Amino acid sequence: MVVNKSSKLKQKRARNKKGQYLGDDKSTPNINEAYVTVKPKVKKSVAKKSVAKKSIVKENTVKKPTTLSDIILVVLVLGGLLFFAYYVGVAG
Repeated sequence: MVVNKSSKLKQKRARNKKGQYLGDDKSTPNINEAYVTVKPKVKKSVAKKSVAKKSIVKENTVKKPTTLSDIILVVLVLGGLLFFAYYVGVAG
């Protein structure tokens, strides 16, 4: 496409009804029939829709407070393991 900078109009190749390009008529030297002047299409700007981002929630990110029963359970399990290890070591 040829752009006419002074008037913001564009020239593009002329076509017949079948869609084939038309040639220039040599009998009219001042007019070029091979090109037609068209007004450029103005693109309408479409506002983008804002998409809410999905927050990824990890299951173990929130720490729950340690209770006394949790501490007692850990002490009993570790004590049992130490007793078992000592008993196996002495008896074994």
